Amino acid sequence: MMPRGRLVTVAKAAACVVFAGHMAATCTQHIPAGSALRPLAAPFVHYDELTGIWQSWNMFTTPPYLHAYDVDLEVLERDGTSGAAGPMLPGIRRYDGSLRAESFFTCVVDDPSCSAYLAGYFDRMCAALHTRLGHGGQRIVLHEVYDRLRLLPDIRANGVIASREEHRSKAFDCGG
Repeated sequence: MMPRGRLVTVAKAAACVVFAGHMAATCTQHIPAGSALRPLAAPFVHYDELTGIWQSWNMFTTPPYLHAYDVDLEVLERDGTSGAAGPMLPGIRRYDGSLRAESFFTCVVDDPSCSAYLAGYFDRMCAALHTRLGHGGQRIVLHEVYDRLRLLPDIRANGVIASREEHRSKAFDCGG
């Protein structure tokens, strides 16, 4: 058995190797794509993705756009009745207020380049509604309401922070 002092030394050395590797992974992800040093980042790609340390944002470029955000799902039945449901999957839950969900819904409702995600989302939502209600045939529409922040000179001019906007996705037919 290894003496306690030796074990502590080995543990400290191992921790140093782990921390140095983590630091290298964090630093190499910032090497520009066109740089001759970019191949140094390749061994760390899987580690960056696994740990979530990979970042592609720049904190100085984009001010926030929205002051408040909410989204729900309008469910239109074949008999003409309608209702609202939570848009979150799994489980048809209420919008949870998370930035990840807000980013997803603003993308699929407002950005045509996200249409492939919208189709997949609607397919899964129709399946969840069918399971919950016991039948298909609904038409569903995402309905988002948000307060878009105004420019600072405009806010100073009249004290109104944001302008209310409502958007609806295209209607999706869940079939029979």
